[in-house]
Amino acid sequence: MSRILILRDPATRIEVHTEHLRIKTPLHNYAVAYRHIETIYLNKAIPVTLSQGYTLCTHVKLYLVDHHGYILAKLEKAGDETV
Repeated sequence: MSRILILRDPATRIEVHTEHLRIKTPLHNYAVAYRHIETIYLNKAIPVTLSQGYTLCTHVKLYLVDHHGYILAKLEKAGDETV
């Protein structure tokens, strides 16, 4: 079973928490634990701060895509944080 989350609606807003991700669309609100997600494909039009992106990268693979679904960037955590 694939654990991919695709967020493509530009009206979607996300809240990043330590244990889960809250997704708010114009019609629904969702909360998804990071343990249920392996990869997130995020539309570049959805506003995400640098700290939110970093927090997401520590838990899951994160890809930024355009409105056609083409991958623009892969965001990942840096290797050694102790330096």
